[in-house]
Amino acid sequence: MGPKSNFIPAGRPNNRTVEFLAHHLPQVLNAAIATLVFALGLNAVPADAAFLWHRPGLLLRSLIAIDVVVPLAAVVLVLAMRPGVTTAIGVLAMAISPGAPFAPAKELKLGGRLPYVYSLLMTVALLAVVTIPLSLQALGWFFASDRELWVAPRHIAQIAVLMLVLPLLAGMLVRKLSPGLAGRLARPLSLAANILVLLIVVPLLIKAFPVVLALDGLVFGLIALLTLVTLAGGHLLGGPLAEDRTALAVASSVRHPGLAMLICKAQFPDEPAVAVVLAYVLVAIVASIPYTIWRKRHRAAAAGALATGPARDPSEPEGGTVTRIVASPPE
Repeated sequence: MGPKSNFIPAGRPNNRTVEFLAHHLPQVLNAAIATLVFALGLNAVPADAAFLWHRPGLLLRSLIAIDVVVPLAAVVLVLAMRPGVTTAIGVLAMAISPGAPFAPAKELKLGGRLPYVYSLLMTVALLAVVTIPLSLQALGWFFASDRELWVAPRHIAQIAVLMLVLPLLAGMLVRKLSPGLAGRLARPLSLAANILVLLIVVPLLIKAFPVVLALDGLVFGLIALLTLVTLAGGHLLGGPLAEDRTALAVASSVRHPGLAMLICKAQFPDEPAVAVVLAYVLVAIVASIPYTIWRKRHRAAAAGALATGPARDPSEPEGGTVTRIVASPPE
């Protein structure tokens, strides 16, 4: 998006803090995130990986929610609200960066089915090699005057491979060759990666906070609205099971900040869009709180309904415990 862009007014804050973050944060953060993806691969079993591929309807709806609805909603909002060039770059980069490894923990906490959650992350991560370059091609089509800036599919595909695909496949390979070793490594690696991410991000967020606060109020409104739209899209496309609706809504709204920063740095080295990416993370967390509370209450209500359900089947033994996998009723 050059200075002659005809859809976004130019305006580039020259801030040393943002430039420092743009150059140093992505590499270290993505190393930690790649470790987290590797740890997720260590936990994956073949049945989980193939879960979605045996359910083509749910697979198609999930991919539409994550890889079509989110970028399309971002494009519509950018064209409608016409933010500054830096804001547009940061928001669009986040919109086309799926596969955040932080999402599964939240999805499972809100009641998502483990096979669906893992299969969704693995599928999105593997397909990111294709979906991200295609999204860049689409952005080049939407913003024709800036086509040469938005289209760099080979380089972005390489980033997706390094950040998502290779760590995931490596973890799955270790799991296949040595399940015992994978089981021992998964939790410590995941914990270490999460701690490293916090150690990197929290101080930098504190340092960048004045820059984030200096962003135009339109930035926060755009990100909040986009988060709500993506939550709604994932929820509506999640199918009849409440668990899948919740998991897909979260997976759609949580994007990959490290990948987005690398895209910004690779294609827009002169634009300090990293502050917008950080703002996106913070605003998305806040904007999703009402949805999170609603889903927790729905899950508690569903659990209460099951607890006060029909009387025990007389054919079941009175002693011992009968274990079942129970899904919440359709909404």
